[in-house]
Amino acid sequence: MSEPNRQAFVDDIVAIEKRIFDLPFASMGSLYFKRDLPTDLQGQSRTTEFGMGGERRAALDLDIGRCMERSDTIPACYSWKELQWTDNFGKPVECFPYSLEFLGAACHHDYLALRKYMAVAPYLLPKDPGNVSNRPALRHPGISPCVSYIDTFRTTSIIDWQHAVIVPLSPIAGHPKMFQHSPPASLENLEPGTQPLGYAEMDPQEKAGIDYHLQMGYLSYRYRVSNSAVNKLHLEALRDPLVFLRQQLVEYSGRQWWGDLTTLRGVLMYLNDIWDEVPGRDASPESPIRFSEEEVQDYEKKPNSGGQPRAQLPMTGVMSSRFQKIAG
Repeated sequence: MSEPNRQAFVDDIVAIEKRIFDLPFASMGSLYFKRDLPTDLQGQSRTTEFGMGGERRAALDLDIGRCMERSDTIPACYSWKELQWTDNFGKPVECFPYSLEFLGAACHHDYLALRKYMAVAPYLLPKDPGNVSNRPALRHPGISPCVSYIDTFRTTSIIDWQHAVIVPLSPIAGHPKMFQHSPPASLENLEPGTQPLGYAEMDPQEKAGIDYHLQMGYLSYRYRVSNSAVNKLHLEALRDPLVFLRQQLVEYSGRQWWGDLTTLRGVLMYLNDIWDEVPGRDASPESPIRFSEEEVQDYEKKPNSGGQPRAQLPMTGVMSSRFQKIAG
């Protein structure tokens, strides 16, 4: 694919994302019921009695939406269902895959940190409902060429939305994984990667590897430039200094089910350290969670804590000054 075609591919995805980000939603949660749509937008379904799955889950006391208050959304979408399922149907697990933290069977009540996560979740988003971080938004969870319809190198649509959920913009802001190539294009100079010295003398295999990284690096570079110039709503969300912290809390909360308890505990400890920076803290001047000295010491001894007393997260958004100038 030539550079102009790669550029068009990325720009089209950014344009589609912008149109979706601009859609106004009155609430958050799973997909709406048919009755929630205006009459002129309701299609004719073949039957209203078809259903699949959810036999045991249907008996749980769950609220999957619509969430009218932004403070209810993060814990409702990501944790409450897991806690209810575990309390009702969970069993002690022995020998977690890829984990050496457990010897023998362990009950989830002994180690689960989700309740601490849910205790702080209502304070993570800004109090102002009009803040861009609170805006209800819909985003595809896995943008890639596999879900993109391409016609003559132009992306016309994106498919496979069955796992998408309407949530506040902040937890889903950021660059799609396919545009997070390493090593990335230079963010400070806003220039794509270039061929290294001695490229002409390299053998074909070495050149192929370098060409691949340069092509992927260009996609990352182009997405950052195009998104900064076109999608102002997304850009504003990326300027939030806590955008990464919120996303890491959401991501790490799910790792416990595979025996990884250290990452979530570390981020929660870090959150305690910076509680004065949490946007919703006015409703709770002191952090609602506590860790004993024994828990802190235990965390520091864990192999995957990196020997750090707290999780080391940057208190900054992802926008460099150069990108802000382009966006301006």
